Amino acid sequence: MQNPKENNIELTKLTENEKDFLLNFLENNGCGAETPRELLDDNFSCQCIEDLRYIFPNLSNNQIGGYLTSLQEKGVIYLDERDGAVCESSNTIKKLNFEPDLYWVSNEFLEEIAGKSSENKTFLELIYQ
Repeated sequence: MQNPKENNIELTKLTENEKDFLLNFLENNGCGAETPRELLDDNFSCQCIEDLRYIFPNLSNNQIGGYLTSLQEKGVIYLDERDGAVCESSNTIKKLNFEPDLYWVSNEFLEEIAGKSSENKTFLELIYQ
């Protein structure tokens, strides 16, 4: 698993499109969390590429990849590459990948936006404050 960048992540450095992408990414979590604190408690802040294709049906794979790369470079998300088992048969080695790679929202980002307010604000309220 790669570690997210350890830096001070500022929402002001995100474009409006990145904020929209991130908001949908955060709101479509697997545990029903509506706030950063809830998501930190039950960290289901991950999505695989198939999830993202469903969440963003109007975006191409390249557009989704662009958002993921940009948010990853800014320390908001990180990629957990899931390497599958290796299978040897005859003289060939095949890599079996049964688990999809996961994109996680970094704990540092969630902690930072959760700490911006003493109230337990929703993702929408925090991202567009």
